[in-house]
Amino acid sequence: METVKKGSLTVEIALLSPMILTVLFLTVSLCIFVHHRVWLGQAAYEAALTGTMEPGEEAVRKPLVNTKAEELVESLYYPLENTEWKVTGEEEITVEYCGEFQVFFPGMNWKLKEKGQTKTVDPPAFIRKIHALKEK
Repeated sequence: METVKKGSLTVEIALLSPMILTVLFLTVSLCIFVHHRVWLGQAAYEAALTGTMEPGEEAVRKPLVNTKAEELVESLYYPLENTEWKVTGEEEITVEYCGEFQVFFPGMNWKLKEKGQTKTVDPPAFIRKIHALKEK
């Protein structure tokens, strides 16, 4: 029967622990990245939806959408770096977010880009149209 040399387990753990920790941190970073991607997509859609529900011209809607987009980005619990958003359209409002997510390792950033798009709807006209279809 072979005898195990004392300290061999310590050496093995010392060699394996950096790899295990790297895999663990990358997994956590990937989970946070996926969360941010889903969250930004929903935030872009919500900001675009804010603009579609306001009656009026683009000059009235655009500041509301920008304000909502800024509020949503600032409420993120783990902030993104270099976050920008762009609001375009009049009949179809589009909000695009771009940002960088810093992974646990310095100098390593993952880029996020999400877009939300909705059509402008006049709710009273839409309801009247549905009532007219039901009566026929």
